Amino acid sequence: MGNGNRSNAGFSVIEVLIAAGIFLIIAVGLLPLFVASIRNNLSGREATDVSNMGKSRLEEYFQLPFNSARLDVPDGQTQLVVSDSYNFAAHTWTTTPPSGDYAIWRRSTRVRLFGINDLDEPLDGDTDPSYVHLKEIRVEVAGNRSPGNPLGGRSELVLQMLKAK
Repeated sequence: MGNGNRSNAGFSVIEVLIAAGIFLIIAVGLLPLFVASIRNNLSGREATDVSNMGKSRLEEYFQLPFNSARLDVPDGQTQLVVSDSYNFAAHTWTTTPPSGDYAIWRRSTRVRLFGINDLDEPLDGDTDPSYVHLKEIRVEVAGNRSPGNPLGGRSELVLQMLKAK
């Protein structure tokens, strides 16, 4: 064998280094695409979480009967506000914010009463129920997915629905 045929010799060290350099340049060029993809996936997940958190409360209140005590506005007030926070450790909503939980979502639910003759001004909670024709249910969800994480951010969502008698 020793006929000096170069086609059987394989790659030289120089050729391998040049190929590795080309590969490195391509990999460095693609890296920002992967980072952007991760950021977009986190943002999409966050938007889905916020949407689900708001919709679940809105649907819960909408399923209640029109005269449910949970939809009653206190006497002397024009709105009922229920605020709660999401505890990631327990995977539940609670009226007291969890201590030490780094990613707190806050949800505020507002109920206002309206009569058919005046849709601009909400009615007082001690209004005769026969004059209440609509109940506005408004849910706001806001929070930080993970503070200090450059990929995370602040998300907010407002959902609103009218419930008729």
